[in-house]
Amino acid sequence: MDDTTTCPICSNPLRNIKTFKKVITPGPYLAYYERICTKGMNHSLQLTALVATGKIHLIKMSLDVRYTKYLEVNFVQNSCSIILSKANELKYIDIPKMIDLDFPLLDKVREKVDMYITFS
Repeated sequence: MDDTTTCPICSNPLRNIKTFKKVITPGPYLAYYERICTKGMNHSLQLTALVATGKIHLIKMSLDVRYTKYLEVNFVQNSCSIILSKANELKYIDIPKMIDLDFPLLDKVREKVDMYITFS
């Protein structure tokens, strides 16, 4: 997946909230971005991308408005994690394969995640 400044869910421009670069030793620079929609949709994305190519290595997105359910997709390891936050505790559900990100149909992504949560 290529880095983007447009929300893959609603196509509105994204605004950077946090940005920093880090080095993988030995290796290339990675950039971390935390971005939200500018048009009031409040879609929140956290991206880690390879600076030289602009390819996203990791994307983490909130799947609910209360920021208690996240999906983290690792494109390098072809895996996913569902992160649930309840009572200040985090629960991780690791998925050893990729979940298809049906952008812009976020409801389909939510349904897939909810199925994994139900059966875990």
